[in-house]
Amino acid sequence: MLGDFGETLVVDWGMAKVARRGDVGSLQEDPEFLVIQQDANETVEGSIFGTPTYMSPEQARGEIATLGPPCDIYGLGAMLYCLLTGLPPYHKGTSLEVLQQVRRGKMAPPIARNSRVPQPLDAISRKAMKSLPADRYGTAVDLAEDVTRWLNDDTVSAWREPLTIRTRRWMRRHQTLVTSTAATVLMAVLTLSVLTAVVTGKNRELATLNVKERSARLLAQENEALLSREKHRLELSLESGFKLLRGIESERYGTLDDAYSDILQTGLKLPDTERAAMRPLYLALVELQTAIDQKDQVPAGMIVAAQHLRRALELLDESLEITDQVGLTWLLRAQIRQEHLGIPAIDVLADWNRAVALLPRCSAVHSGRGFCWVALEDHEAAKRDWQRAVELDAGNEFAHLGLARLAERGSDLDTAITEFQIAADLPPRFNSDPVWRLAVNIELSVAYWTRSQRRLKADNVRGSYDDMLRAAQFSQPKDILPIWKNLIIIAQILEGEDAATALTATRAARSRFRSRDEFDFARDVIVSLLESQTEIANPHGWDTLRQRRAARPAIATELNPEFFDSLRIWSQGERLKAPVREAVRGFLELPQD
Repeated sequence: MLGDFGETLVVDWGMAKVARRGDVGSLQEDPEFLVIQQDANETVEGSIFGTPTYMSPEQARGEIATLGPPCDIYGLGAMLYCLLTGLPPYHKGTSLEVLQQVRRGKMAPPIARNSRVPQPLDAISRKAMKSLPADRYGTAVDLAEDVTRWLNDDTVSAWREPLTIRTRRWMRRHQTLVTSTAATVLMAVLTLSVLTAVVTGKNRELATLNVKERSARLLAQENEALLSREKHRLELSLESGFKLLRGIESERYGTLDDAYSDILQTGLKLPDTERAAMRPLYLALVELQTAIDQKDQVPAGMIVAAQHLRRALELLDESLEITDQVGLTWLLRAQIRQEHLGIPAIDVLADWNRAVALLPRCSAVHSGRGFCWVALEDHEAAKRDWQRAVELDAGNEFAHLGLARLAERGSDLDTAITEFQIAADLPPRFNSDPVWRLAVNIELSVAYWTRSQRRLKADNVRGSYDDMLRAAQFSQPKDILPIWKNLIIIAQILEGEDAATALTATRAARSRFRSRDEFDFARDVIVSLLESQTEIANPHGWDTLRQRRAARPAIATELNPEFFDSLRIWSQGERLKAPVREAVRGFLELPQD
């Protein structure tokens, strides 16, 4: 077997033979080898042991005393036979029938079963499987060297190659010499031809000129056909690019991915002016994507990216000089200037306005201008654009994020949480930022935290607990310490049906940031506390937590000292039953009363 790291593992030493005298008897008497099998590919009982289809003749005859390295070499030859043909050397019939075939030693050569088997490998396999041990390879190393020579395109000892094969090998190995010799011969022939042409006189010369003229005409025709094919291929490529861009501009496709499946379905006819304007626009898209890729992959990525962004703007300006009626040109220009180059929003707004005028039903244009309005502190205009973007495309994650931030700014936390949640759950379609979801989750966690505090002040303890639990689920490890502390304080206030309902929700809670054992441990501590607040009052849960913490202290790294201080104060309350109180103290490692 091969292990996970490519190492070779021997998994069965059941029929290995110790190479010392006096071991044969014990080998035969060992009951481990007396296995009765019916299939020809499985071990046979008695003194004849092994796999019949891969046995050597002496092994099939039960001559245990004579078994040695030649027997193993036969087995290697049989394995090579199976690799070459897909079948063992002997495979038809019962175990006993296969044993009889092996003893006779008559088998079909590999090349007879598979005509594509190279003759050297056929000879190597047959030599390793000779009936007489003395006729086989002397050692397994000899067999391996023959196979290696074949892999290296060299001669093998088991087969005498014909002269034609040796000649071809020599030519392959001396390719430079062969090529130079052929070139010399060719030059000699050409020189002789030229001399002959001169000697034959003017008639021959005129005939040769006619041939050259005819050849030149044919060559010109071939070049013209080649250029025509290349031009056609270029046109098809540009046509696909134009169709992709036009499809997005006309809102036929929601994203780039949506367009690819339809690229080759139908033709796209563009006026000459728009076709000319699309060419630099298409190249600008390439420059923009290159700039985005360079930011993270090149050591001086920002400098290289800025160069590509400037080139993209130059191409967009070229497109606008041809025609200013292509909305996608204005969209890309506004996006590059606002998001990548940091140009003041007041200078970018005109680009966004032009893009909206040309693409009034494009969701991405409205959401982009919404962020421009925010930079100009016109929040009402931003809200109108983002609402329109969502109406046009409910999957626009940027528009939902913008609406969430506006609602949070206006203290409308219910709307903010709803919009943040939508943005967090949507697949990224209008951006390729790898940390997009992480950033939205952080903002959602803050919104839940803020609403939890607000609800607690309004004596809505159950609602406050639910929000704090959600804040924990969407929080990063570095931000979660105060959340757990507040969560356990709120949990201590819950009782009765509220505690039971909170217990169910807490048991099902999972970190949305990533799967973390530390999160699960902190959650289980609060679960045990809530159980103690109800009729369950299970001391075994605290014992299990103590064992987990003792076995792996780092599992409690998301719980700060204030968390444990609050738990100590709670454990001293009169509401707890004595067994639970003792279990909690054991978890906290407090001295027993």
